[in-house]
Amino acid sequence: MAQLLIRLPDALARRFKRRVAVRQRSKFIERLLEESLPPEDIADDDPLYQAALAVEKDERLTSEMAEWEEATEARPPIVVATPSAGPRAVAVCDQLRAVDKRRLTRASGRLSASDLGIVEDGVRRVLDL
Repeated sequence: MAQLLIRLPDALARRFKRRVAVRQRSKFIERLLEESLPPEDIADDDPLYQAALAVEKDERLTSEMAEWEEATEARPPIVVATPSAGPRAVAVCDQLRAVDKRRLTRASGRLSASDLGIVEDGVRRVLDL
């Protein structure tokens, strides 16, 4: 069996967690995918899909992707506690994203100087600075 990491909007993830028991979540998603995806024996002429198949057949690229997966699996997530943001708040320093500041519409809180320093140290570790 393969394991996948998926990202969901926060509200949808909360609904999913509330409505589907922990031990039933994989089966729930499996059933939805089985119902939604076309059978595998149907030829897919989507150019992006065909390109992905070509990449999988390229031994050099497959080897490079395997090396990348090994390297990223070997590095555990860098999670630091940020108590000034709340008792259970954390910063996941290895999940950096570029965001246009116009998308930041409201502040959700403030970090203390010491918490900000800890987060900065975590980001430096991720970026090897």
